[in-house]
Amino acid sequence: MKRSVRLEISRTSSHERRAEHLSRPAREEYLSNDGSFLLQLSKDSEIRFGPAFYKAAIHGGNGKLIFNFGGRRFFSYSGYGHSSTSWTGPWSPTSPKVALAELLSTHAEPGTKITRMNIFDMSRQTPMFATDFESLVTHRMWSSDGRLYLFRDVYSIYACSVEQGSLIPLSTSKSPHCFLLKDKFLCVIETTGEVSLFEGYSGRPLDSSHISESGYTVKSAVIDEKKENILVRLKRQAEFGAEELWCGVTVQCSD
Repeated sequence: MKRSVRLEISRTSSHERRAEHLSRPAREEYLSNDGSFLLQLSKDSEIRFGPAFYKAAIHGGNGKLIFNFGGRRFFSYSGYGHSSTSWTGPWSPTSPKVALAELLSTHAEPGTKITRMNIFDMSRQTPMFATDFESLVTHRMWSSDGRLYLFRDVYSIYACSVEQGSLIPLSTSKSPHCFLLKDKFLCVIETTGEVSLFEGYSGRPLDSSHISESGYTVKSAVIDEKKENILVRLKRQAEFGAEELWCGVTVQCSD
């Protein structure tokens, strides 16, 4: 019997974590899910009105240095006011695999690769995946089962199949509001309120809907890992201090 997958949108109340705008600490530390590894990012430099870059090192649970990335520079996981969570942090939720977006060049010229998306298996201290891009890589998150890693550049939204070490183009949407739900679905929310659902291993369209609030546009969206849904903040256009509305987006599956 064919499985039915559909989007469900409902009004809700605000549960958004308030961000500290452009927070750029001198050091960031992230513990792996099993507590056996600690990733340290130490601020190296930054571009004015742009991102900060960090040197990286990984220590064992006893504090011993396991791996030093030397002169390589990486992007923050809490920059631009977004704090990391279990799914949006660098470590896989299920294994000691770590995802790091690396700076290759600060010269954004046509044909120049400026960012590399890396995934390393620290239990073996080996790289599992690396792909280069001509733009910044943003909006990164793991699936809760650790099998997919989602990110986007300025052109498209991608997933990495961690087991296969392969890149999967999913959507050419330019929206920054892109999330993995139920381990294998990509949900994309446009500023206009259009919501699209794709199969996370192929990019096949599954469903579409619309947040129907006349005169409102999408201002932000965050994932609620406990409820496994997306909280969407809407605001009326061109009205200072206008009332905010909140909607929840979920995926419903049935046989």
